[in-house]
Formats: sequence, C-alpha cells, structure tokens
Amino acid sequence: MQFSPASVKDVVRALVALAEGDATGLFNLGGPQAFSRLELLEMLVRHIRVHMPLVTDITPCSIHDFGFAERRPPRTSLDSRKAYTALDFSFQTMDSVCAEAARLFVHRHGKCARAPAGDAYS
Repeated sequence: MQFSPASVKDVVRALVALAEGDATGLFNLGGPQAFSRLELLEMLVRHIRVHMPLVTDITPCSIHDFGFAERRPPRTSLDSRKAYTALDFSFQTMDSVCAEAARLFVHRHGKCARAPAGDAYS
C-alpha cells in the first residue's frame, strides 16, 4: 500500500500560498513521491542509525491484516502536479523530513534507543 506523505509544514505553507494567491479549483497536496509505510519507517530508522544505535523488531504486514470491513485500495497517492505548478516552492522530500525527524529523535532520546518490540508497519 502506497501513499504520498508530505511534511505538515509544506502542506500549511501551500494552503496559505494558495489561499492568498489567485488559485481556484481543487488541489491535491501530497508529497512528491509515493511510499509504503514500511518504506517510510525503514528510511527513518536508517537516518536514526546514522547518529546512534537503534534496535528494532519490525514485522511487515498489510493494512488488510487488520480486518477492516472495507478493503483499502493498494495505492492512495495523490497527483499534486497542479499544486506544484501554482506554488513557488517545492515540497521537501521524505528523505529530508526523515533526516530532520531522526535528529529530533536523537536529541530527545540520547545515545541508544530500543524501538518497542513487535512494531508492525507496511
């Protein structure tokens, strides 16, 4: 399952710019790349490990493993090209967002951390 995550800062900045500008119509506001939740988690863990050891026990799974009444589509990423054309800035990559999140995590949690056992993402 893939989606198009975006930095909250970028979404807020885009909403303000579109509201203050001459933009009309419907705009999708998603990140520039589609990722699965597992790919995003692995990217974040990789960035944390640049700064400190991190022990993880990640069990890949699917959203369909959770027994929702309705099936979820495998890809919910957004086509945000219209918004990107109307804006005078680019959304951050998830790699840069994960790098920033990793720095904040390391700042708060010190020299070594252990992720909770049995974390499951996809």
